[in-house]
Amino acid sequence: MLSSLPDNKSLKKKKYPTIKDVAEAAGVSIATVSRVLNNSLSVKEKNKLKVLQTIRKLGYKPNIFAQKLAGGKLEAIGLIIPGYEGIFYSYYAQEIIREVGLYLEILKKDLFLHIFWEKDNFNSDYVEGVVFADIIRNEIQFQRVVQEGVPCVVINKKVKEPPVSFVAIDNEQGGFEATKYLIELGHKKIAHITGDLHTQCAQERLAGFRRALKEVDITVPDYFIQEGNFSRVQARKAIDFLFQQKLRPTAVFCASDDMAYEVVLYLLEKKIRVPEEVSVVGFDNNPQYLYGPLTLTTIEQPLAEMVKKALKILEENINSKSNLIITKVLPTRLIIGDSTSYPPSSRNH
Repeated sequence: MLSSLPDNKSLKKKKYPTIKDVAEAAGVSIATVSRVLNNSLSVKEKNKLKVLQTIRKLGYKPNIFAQKLAGGKLEAIGLIIPGYEGIFYSYYAQEIIREVGLYLEILKKDLFLHIFWEKDNFNSDYVEGVVFADIIRNEIQFQRVVQEGVPCVVINKKVKEPPVSFVAIDNEQGGFEATKYLIELGHKKIAHITGDLHTQCAQERLAGFRRALKEVDITVPDYFIQEGNFSRVQARKAIDFLFQQKLRPTAVFCASDDMAYEVVLYLLEKKIRVPEEVSVVGFDNNPQYLYGPLTLTTIEQPLAEMVKKALKILEENINSKSNLIITKVLPTRLIIGDSTSYPPSSRNH
């Protein structure tokens, strides 16, 4: 026999006791209950015992979040990451979240993670300061937070307006060094799969690529520059297009390790040897790619150092209540792996 369905009354949400309920049951003011919860010495012992007994009797649980807000100090830092395709698989996003979390643990502060997906619903009242992990399509949100006077710092982007502290990476030099290394090996037919060109870092890595070619008067076809978005899906589409053309590259510089690894997998699937026939360079020095068919030659960007410096700047601004603007640009480093070698033509001589 089927049991009868519960009626609407039994489905009503359970009502939890509030601070107002405690005050009424104990016969004191809400302010007195609040002072007891905050361990204030100004409450008479008789009233304190009455409030504590009522709390136990009603099963009241204080809202720690509301208590901190009422005290004017939440001891939390907001981390805003622009949403983009593949963010939950992104080495960059994972590393930023991990490093921010570890540093805030040392500071005994909470982390409020906010991912921006076209809607600006971040409430800056809940935090002491904000870290922007780049600014991509959320410029208005960034400007609003700055206008509200919330201490903030930007990582991975050089910001000119409005004036704000930032810690960035020399992405152009990184792109230059990656391409220069391939040129030094003897490559002239070098392709580049870019990151999302809405981002400053992708634009600068492309600029570095072009500068390295220009310095030695190497010209490549326009289609040798393929626009990607840091994702493996786009990288596969780009390398597939390149290898359907009559003139193919002997080397490919990718704006991320994720894309570079996908390029390597594609080439190996097509029985194209890496690096004997095609050299591949990435950008990130993602430890995930220390394992696999071969290790990537890549550009190391010091993400952990970038986060630590940014949070130190933010901490200093919060504690001193100053609006001191500090800007830093950190160097990158070439890491040579198994994915690069001389071009086939030079090896045959």
